[in-house]
Amino acid sequence: MAFKTFLWPYPDRKDEFEGLTCTDDDTLLDIFEEVSKTGLIQSLHAESKPIVDHYTKKLVRAGRRKPIDHEDSRPVLAEVEAVSRVVLFAIETGVRLNIPHISSGSAAAIVREAKKRGYRNITAETCPQYLCLTKERMLEVGPYAKVNPPLRSREEQEKLWECLLDGTIDTIGSDHAPLLPEHKERGWEDIFAAPAGSAAVEFSLPVMLTAVHQGRIDLQTLTKLMSENVAKLYGLYPQKGVIQVGSDADLVIVDMGREMTIDRRRAQTKQKDAARMFDGWRVVGVPIMTIVRGAVVMCDGEIVGRPGYGKFISPLKAR
Repeated sequence: MAFKTFLWPYPDRKDEFEGLTCTDDDTLLDIFEEVSKTGLIQSLHAESKPIVDHYTKKLVRAGRRKPIDHEDSRPVLAEVEAVSRVVLFAIETGVRLNIPHISSGSAAAIVREAKKRGYRNITAETCPQYLCLTKERMLEVGPYAKVNPPLRSREEQEKLWECLLDGTIDTIGSDHAPLLPEHKERGWEDIFAAPAGSAAVEFSLPVMLTAVHQGRIDLQTLTKLMSENVAKLYGLYPQKGVIQVGSDADLVIVDMGREMTIDRRRAQTKQKDAARMFDGWRVVGVPIMTIVRGAVVMCDGEIVGRPGYGKFISPLKAR
């Protein structure tokens, strides 16, 4: 489907991230050049390791280890520097660069400028948590809202919305990452001891439908950002991402007037107790049915699809 690279190692998750990390620019340039030959997407988590290390060490020395300190350990500067650097590398090598889960408007603005200069091989994604939550959520649910990049200020969020609505941001994803509650709990005493990530995929659409209800975005634009553009980016269009004769009958039916309070205890994720980032949120707009290739797989919150019905589809196999 694509290639994914991180700009720093994960010594505590070495087996999981082996071969996915790159900490030096010469190797990163080589990676971009090789991936460019495939025509596939190079996805890259863009935060600067030296900057994150620098600020994390300063906070630890000062005894600042509370959940709210997480954002200061990974400031907007770390994202801006990394995005600036990898955009330059993409321009140099011609690789199809996608920057997922951009958290700040300042970082997204760098992608905007590259697109204005005609570099259409550079795309960007953001997530509902960055559009709808701010760093103050850490005061409420602590380490359960620890994600990387971190939740940002209201000012950065508003600038991110501007980049979403002007077309700079190409897709909206969830950055879904389920984790064990006991691992997250460590973060109340020391936020740097807890892993980052949240089980967010099943809450993403209701949260964004609420933004439609609030008038922040229209339903047609949201459909492109969460479906059509995704299919096009990864070479699955028109088999996916469109309703037309010959395409897969993949549909989500939503009730735009239905209200619901997100309750982690009713979530489908196996780690329900850790899914607290949006827990308690009141949403307006709820998916009531999901159809995959013509078969109903979810109806009114209950999974009714049969195991094994899903298919892996690659760009090479899509029409």
